[in-house]
Amino acid sequence: MNAEIRRTVFYGVFLIAALLFWVHWLFPASSVRTFLEERISTALGGQPVRIDAIHAQFPLGVLIDRIEILEQEKPLVRIESLQAGITGLNLEALNTSLSAGVAGGRIEGLVAWPLWPPRNPKIDLQLSGLHLERIEGLGNLTHRSLAGEVSGRLNQAENLWQLSLAGKDVKIGIIDATIGPIQITFANVQTLMAMETRTVHLKSASFNGTQVSGSASGAIGLSDRLDQSTPSIDATIRIHPALMSEIRNPAIRSLLSSRIDQPVSVHISGTLAHPMWTMGEGR
Repeated sequence: MNAEIRRTVFYGVFLIAALLFWVHWLFPASSVRTFLEERISTALGGQPVRIDAIHAQFPLGVLIDRIEILEQEKPLVRIESLQAGITGLNLEALNTSLSAGVAGGRIEGLVAWPLWPPRNPKIDLQLSGLHLERIEGLGNLTHRSLAGEVSGRLNQAENLWQLSLAGKDVKIGIIDATIGPIQITFANVQTLMAMETRTVHLKSASFNGTQVSGSASGAIGLSDRLDQSTPSIDATIRIHPALMSEIRNPAIRSLLSSRIDQPVSVHISGTLAHPMWTMGEGR
């Protein structure tokens, strides 16, 4: 081995050793954690975010232990672990890949972090196999038990978020003083939502089950307390005979029995925690 080759090998080994030393001993974990908490919170419209710990990974990646998006100081969504790596760098943005375990499923995709001027990141994520019953904040937010599996896509550019979801075997537990406790199951659910500033637009939704099926659209005005957010949603539903066995109130059962398999319009208002339902004739 001649001197030139030895010199090249030496410098290569030295650079690798220096990088490993920086990654494992000099990595500014606290500063990076604070930076990510602030940027993620800003992208979510100011929703508080908490990160437990962050570790560098060779060569240019990080491993984050537990990210929590908070609502009233309680976890709304918990990401148990997240791996991120740099996939590219140009004059406009730092491009990264993400892979995370959430609610028994996976979230994977790409995030582009604008370098200058500072702006919200561009996000494109695929969601697969998320279990609603394992997203503890959903039950606290809606005051209802939820279960089922959902997959979909979440993307954001500038200030517009868009979320499409497909659910199967979705179960909603309802406790109502008028109709009593019931559980409604949907074989499949499809939704398309967009969010800008403080409004979630339900562009379209369809749901099918043996008890109830139908479609809906509308908007939800977001409050500082998410469970006090105000929906204004119009739906057209069809009530099927299987729902009748769930309803204990004879008067309600008699009222609904005359509308079996007929289109019925429903307007939902109130708040997410305490929604109000107004029924009319089908459209």
